[in-house]
Amino acid sequence: MTTLEILFEVRSRGVRLETNGERLRVDAPVGALTPELKAALAANKPEILRHLVSSVETRLEAAGSRIGIDRATGSALLVFSQSDAEAVKDVATVYRADEVTLTPEQRQELENDLNYYERLMTKKTQEKRWTF
Repeated sequence: MTTLEILFEVRSRGVRLETNGERLRVDAPVGALTPELKAALAANKPEILRHLVSSVETRLEAAGSRIGIDRATGSALLVFSQSDAEAVKDVATVYRADEVTLTPEQRQELENDLNYYERLMTKKTQEKRWTF
């Protein structure tokens, strides 16, 4: 299986993949991971990690989000609007996604934030879908 085939397969089974530095975190419903799929994940781990890491920047650019880097701690946060940028300007420097090189820790923080907001948006969409 190619990396994209693996990613498509795990997504179709409700499996979530996240990066944690050089580790691949797998959150799967019971029975979703077959022995073959586990072996494919293990065999293709470096390529999957590269894909997931690069997709954070791609997702940030697609969302039009900016990145705030806290000057004191180095923590990364999502900045959605100009008013958000103004609110954090005293403590963080705000960048476009293509203007900054992220550390693995910053990338993980942003990926967690993106996942959180995507889950919120999905939930709101599902709630609206079932409202009569």
